[in-house]
Amino acid sequence: MSEEDSFSSLPVELSVHILKYLHCTDVAQLARSSTHFALVCKDKYLWRLLLERRFGVASVPEDGDKCREEFEILSRNALCKPANLLGIIWGDNSTYWHISNGRRPVARLHNVWWFDVTATFKGVLKGFYTPIVKVRLQSSREMSGIAFWAQVQGEDGEMHPTPKIETALPQDVCTYGKTTRWFQLPLPTLDVGTWRDAGDYHTVTVFMIDHDCSRLKSGLLIEYVKLVKAGEIVQSDEEDGEEQYEGEAGERSDEGDDLDGSWTTDSDDDEVDDDEDDSDLEGPNKAIVNE
Repeated sequence: MSEEDSFSSLPVELSVHILKYLHCTDVAQLARSSTHFALVCKDKYLWRLLLERRFGVASVPEDGDKCREEFEILSRNALCKPANLLGIIWGDNSTYWHISNGRRPVARLHNVWWFDVTATFKGVLKGFYTPIVKVRLQSSREMSGIAFWAQVQGEDGEMHPTPKIETALPQDVCTYGKTTRWFQLPLPTLDVGTWRDAGDYHTVTVFMIDHDCSRLKSGLLIEYVKLVKAGEIVQSDEEDGEEQYEGEAGERSDEGDDLDGSWTTDSDDDEVDDDEDDSDLEGPNKAIVNE
């Protein structure tokens, strides 16, 4: 009996048990290898296992038939979190933030005293990644107090002792006043899972924090936070006139811009209202100051 026939004779449940340890691109390739694996790779329980393993139990939809669809959706955003997928404190309150929808969502900060934004990437494969935050300033307020840093969590839930290296907005940019250009802030490159005995998937969290309540923050726009894998620059994106960075193999390439180790600016490709409201706030942000 040939090796191919040996695999094809396996019961479906054993084949599923083997395939659950593969990456989704390997599953797709295997599906083309034989009729047996073409059927196995359509098994909804297999996609539930793949979804749980990479993105966690919480990612599994109530409708088990949609596990593959959910896996594909999460994979498309595995290395890029647009504004509407960021964790923004009071982001659902239009008094403090406005988050637009559409092809390129943008989060605009109106007024807050307590600035707290995170981008969480689950199911990140091993490698070296540079976190990129694409922002734009439309305020004369001092915004240099925001600290940016990243953290890596292993598949076992343990935090990897990644050095906490804080990055700030460039001083000449954040004190310039109103600006009409986007720029990208690269954070120090992260080691994700290349250490000994590391698991296959990891969680990376990028933090943007300013808890100094002596200053009102306003006028900051955020388009996305992404992870750029080291050395994977691909063709330019004609639509936006930007360099494009490739995500992990087999998944959608994420848009990005040229990096040279420092922040870079983009063309003014989004219309955003320059009007500001610096009036005093009521609610949770104001309460923090009063404390």
